[in-house]
Amino acid sequence: MTTGVDNPGASVAASGRFSDDPARTAIRVAQLDEYFTAQVLDGTDMICRDLTTCRRSATTDRFGRRRPDVAYAAGQLSHVGAHYDLVEDGRPLRILVVAMETGRPDENVTMPRRRAQLSASAAQPMSGQPAHARRDERVAGRGRPSTGRGPGR
Repeated sequence: MTTGVDNPGASVAASGRFSDDPARTAIRVAQLDEYFTAQVLDGTDMICRDLTTCRRSATTDRFGRRRPDVAYAAGQLSHVGAHYDLVEDGRPLRILVVAMETGRPDENVTMPRRRAQLSASAAQPMSGQPAHARRDERVAGRGRPSTGRGPGR
């Protein structure tokens, strides 16, 4: 069965233990994208009212001194997988990964562009990933055995 980014309407149910609701996930993604477009990144420009505070918190230490080793790229929006609404044995199963940075310097990355970046990255073998993504290969592959899916699917 084809699943994942390439076929967002497909089901990931590899066995009776797992089921999903891609239609519900699509609604969640649309709502999140609507929020981001209205409050954070309007498609081309950052409109987030907390941008200055956010940038300062990431680029300075607790004493307000600049951290020269930290680069800040604003507007690297979220990615929500096509099968976020995953259920295991009748119980919702949510996997959330919060990244401080993507390892890319680009700013103003919309949700569709982020999905394309992630899809392209997931298709590469771990040896082709940037160093920050290779740090723990076990984390990158954690959900795959239970769903029977490959990277990015």
